[in-house]
Amino acid sequence: MGQTLELYVKDESIESPFLSRSFKDEIIYPSHFEFEGFLDDEELDLIRPSHESEIFFDKKREVSKEEQKQISSKISDIAFNKRGTLEDINKISDSFSFIQKDTPKKEINPQTFKNILLKIENYMKENAEILPQVHFVFENENCNENSEIRYISITDKNGDNAEANIDGDLFHYIDFENIVTDSPLGKIDYEEIRNKINIKTYGEDYGKVNFFIDIKPIIFIDGKKYFTKTISKAEQFREEFQRCYDFLNKAIELDKKILWEVW
Repeated sequence: MGQTLELYVKDESIESPFLSRSFKDEIIYPSHFEFEGFLDDEELDLIRPSHESEIFFDKKREVSKEEQKQISSKISDIAFNKRGTLEDINKISDSFSFIQKDTPKKEINPQTFKNILLKIENYMKENAEILPQVHFVFENENCNENSEIRYISITDKNGDNAEANIDGDLFHYIDFENIVTDSPLGKIDYEEIRNKINIKTYGEDYGKVNFFIDIKPIIFIDGKKYFTKTISKAEQFREEFQRCYDFLNKAIELDKKILWEVW
């Protein structure tokens, strides 16, 4: 699967919106809800971006989603947690190869595509209480953007200072298949930590700090007082949905078909 989404018109007369990898992973290829419950077959076909390459092992079979996840997790672990070397990454790469696969480009009516995105966004708004949520931590009670903190200097179990990440988007950041090796809660599913944040060290300090805190309006970390705010996944991606709508409205106005690809 590619990493970058692109929504564009063939003559590039309309500036394409920037769409994050998170938007791709959580909105276009979601694992926390199913499109089949509210999109018809034609809509399902259109929301899936065209692409030009697939991953195959030994050019014999397509890599399963689980294998893709394991490959990505292993490479990420080596790259960010320093649990391996470049040679280890090369060994992983040697086990599969990319092959080019011609895929017809789909020219899509922009109004039709806008209607599909609106259906997805509305579904997420209507089901916010059961879908994943995102927690933020702030130094000030007004919880404005300037006071948000994503990292914290904290005392580890040996009494030393370490810089830890504050992860409040746990559905997106935690690899649940591998969490049993280093989570203080052992093997868990998302519902068990839906209302928690994870304080965890990475890189050179990996493993020194790793604990969860229940989300409340006021929390204490290492003896210091902080404030929290929680939003839904629909709120998290509201700006990216709007970028798409602005682009599609322009395409409708200019009577342009749009293309939707991942590469």
